[in-house]
Amino acid sequence: MTLYARVVNGTVMELFTPPNGVSIASCFVASIAAEFVPASAAVQQGWTYAGGGFAPPAAGGAPPPPTVLTFNQLISRLTPQEQGALGAAALANPQILLWFGMGAAANSVNLLDPQTRTGMDVLEAAGVLSSARCDAVLTP
Repeated sequence: MTLYARVVNGTVMELFTPPNGVSIASCFVASIAAEFVPASAAVQQGWTYAGGGFAPPAAGGAPPPPTVLTFNQLISRLTPQEQGALGAAALANPQILLWFGMGAAANSVNLLDPQTRTGMDVLEAAGVLSSARCDAVLTP
């Protein structure tokens, strides 16, 4: 199995190994898949990538916060009241129920993926979250 590093602006944001026989392009939308490059097992989140090579960050450099979470981690960013409002909204709104079901079935949720933002916008429109809370929940 091949290990891939997702590189954004020259920094390794995450590492990912697709299942056997599955291409990286099959795992992500094209815009995200294009950010992945093959990496060795030594590469870690927060390393730099330039000229086809990886390097550890400068001494004292902290790795960036993760941008890919499990759906449970995403939902855990909501307050208990917001979680309750989400549950009620999912029962009343098929679009929210579909978003919730798709998120729960996904292996991961990318905070920077436009589809994730679209789902949060639906929650905002339904009054589950304010615009500021949507932004806060999606901040890595």
